[in-house]
Amino acid sequence: MGFVGKFFLLVLTLGFAELTLLVRVSNLIGFWSTLGLCVLTGVLGGALVRFQGLRTFFQIQRKLASGELPTVDIVSGVVLLLSGALLITPGFLSDTIGFLLLLPLARRWVARWLIQRFQQRMVHPGFPSVVWGPVARAGDNPGAVRVRIIDLDP
Repeated sequence: MGFVGKFFLLVLTLGFAELTLLVRVSNLIGFWSTLGLCVLTGVLGGALVRFQGLRTFFQIQRKLASGELPTVDIVSGVVLLLSGALLITPGFLSDTIGFLLLLPLARRWVARWLIQRFQQRMVHPGFPSVVWGPVARAGDNPGAVRVRIIDLDP
């Protein structure tokens, strides 16, 4: 099964689980209480995402100012966007995952995992490797893609 098939199956399964959970909670505490909880988690989650987003933004600026590459922080910001999307989606399962991703420790763990997965895919034998800059010579790597970098600063 390809990526699109897996993604469709995931969305279908999570949607069904969300709907089932919403109906069960509604039967326990009532429709209006369930609706109120969904709105409350959306508003609270939005405020927390905004706070964490600003904190991440300033952390990225600090690292850039000190000359560091904020790779984990940038990917953590993307995970934070995913968290916000999950929190504004009505449902308790998506809210739980969204609130977990708001925790800096969990968000950084997911960011590091995503970076590791991306790096593994970049050195996969099926992909050509990239040789950067003038150090690339003809015999270095026969499968390499030659990239020429032109620096415009004097």
